[in-house]
Amino acid sequence: MSKQAAPAELIAKIRSTHKLLVSQTYYDRLGVARDADAKVIRRAYNQAAALWHPDRHNKWDLGEDDATLTNLFAMFTEAQTVLTHKEKRSDYDAELELSGGAPGKHGKRVDAAALFQADSTFRLGQQLLERGKIGAARDRFGECFELNPDSAEFRVHLAYTEFLLLPRNDKGIPKDKSSVLRAQEEIQLAITTLPQFADGHVMMGRLHMDMGRIDEARRSFKEALYVAPKNVQAQRQLRLLNMRKTGGGGGFMDKLKSMFKRG
Repeated sequence: MSKQAAPAELIAKIRSTHKLLVSQTYYDRLGVARDADAKVIRRAYNQAAALWHPDRHNKWDLGEDDATLTNLFAMFTEAQTVLTHKEKRSDYDAELELSGGAPGKHGKRVDAAALFQADSTFRLGQQLLERGKIGAARDRFGECFELNPDSAEFRVHLAYTEFLLLPRNDKGIPKDKSSVLRAQEEIQLAITTLPQFADGHVMMGRLHMDMGRIDEARRSFKEALYVAPKNVQAQRQLRLLNMRKTGGGGGFMDKLKSMFKRG
C-alpha cells in the first residue's frame, strides 16, 4: 500500500523542531525545570512521543525527512534516558556547568543517532558475551567505545573481554601481567563510577579467580550480590567456589572453564 505525500506543514514542522532541538539542552528539549524529578521527565517524554514518535506518522511519505524525524525522536529519547539516570544526569549537569549552560559535552551536541547505534551494538555484545563468543563480543564493544568513548560501561566491557582473550599459560593464568593490571584498573574505575554496576564486581571476581586469588574473587562475587541480590553470574560463581572449597561435585575446573569459552 503506497503512502500519501506528507503535508508541507508537517515537513516544515519536523525540520524546524529538529533544528530547535539541536541547540537545546536536554531540559529544554523536554520543557522541564532543572530540578524536575523522574516522574515529571517521563511525563514530558511521553507527551513528546505522542507528537513525534515515527510510528505516528508512518502513513506519510516523508522522503528524506523520514531520517530527520527518526533523529528528532532520538533526541527526545536521549534527553529522557540521561535525565532519568542518576549518574548520567549528574555527569550531564557537570558538563553544562563547564560549557556555561550550552548543550552537549563542553558545548558540543552529542550525536543522538550514534548513541542509539552504540546502545544497540552494546546489547548485541552483551548477548555474544553471555553465549561465550568472547572475540565477537570484544569487537562489538570496541565499536561502542569508538562511538562513545566517554561511556564507562562501554570501556569496561571492552577491557574485560580483552582480558578474557589474553594468552594463558598451562595453568590458565594470563601471561601478560601489565594487560591484567590495565583491565583491573578499568574494572575498578567502572565500579567506582557506577556504584550499582553489579557486573563490574563479577568481572573483578573473574579476574581475581583467573589470577588464582580465590579469596579476593569470593569477596567480589559477594559484593555483586550485595548490589544486586539476584545477579545470576555472581550466584553461580559462588556456588562453584564453594564446591571447590568443599571438594564436592568433582570436575570443578572443567565446569568453570566451560562457562567462559573463549571465541
